[in-house]
Amino acid sequence: MVQVPGPKPMEPDNIISSNDGRLILDTKWKKDTASNDWYQAIAYSLALKCDTILLLPKLAEKYSDGFKIPEKYCSDCNDITIHVKTIDFEEASQSEDFIKDLRIQIEEIVDEIKLKS
Repeated sequence: MVQVPGPKPMEPDNIISSNDGRLILDTKWKKDTASNDWYQAIAYSLALKCDTILLLPKLAEKYSDGFKIPEKYCSDCNDITIHVKTIDFEEASQSEDFIKDLRIQIEEIVDEIKLKS
């Protein structure tokens, strides 16, 4: 019997965990999220039963945010949401410490989201 190779297992870029729960942070280095980015984020959220942040570089002022996964698709999940957030590389380039500025921006974004266990 010939074994057909399946897709490689997906792994989120980052999983943030604490006693309060966890959150997936998936970085996308492009202008917009494509449909496959949304499907990937939904798969991560359903598998780990937590919110996912799609993190993009800030290129525009408005992004769609706060897509809630309908409860009928995950009855044991608690209000799972896919968030689209941005970090501002231009702002970071103006600071004394580029990496520190980016870290602060990301921490502020993560702090806005309630972790789910």
